[in-house]
Amino acid sequence: MYDVVRELIEAKLLLGGYKSYSHEATVSYLKSLGFSSSEVEFMDELRDIRNHTKYYGHLVNVEYAKKVSEFVNKLYPKIERMIKI
Repeated sequence: MYDVVRELIEAKLLLGGYKSYSHEATVSYLKSLGFSSSEVEFMDELRDIRNHTKYYGHLVNVEYAKKVSEFVNKLYPKIERMIKI
């Protein structure tokens, strides 16, 4: 789910003529799009969790996965509206 949101943010960056070369820069770009500090912080937490699951084999429990799903379902439409041309 993190990667889907990150790709949407990167699409917005590209539409603005920019290219991000790091996940941290992509996540921090959410601030300039008007997202709240808590949304940016949670997205950054997801970035960290993604690294742990992808590179170190850590697992995510069901409750946390549900929390992530709710967050992404809330954030996704906001970002999607921003990239519509």
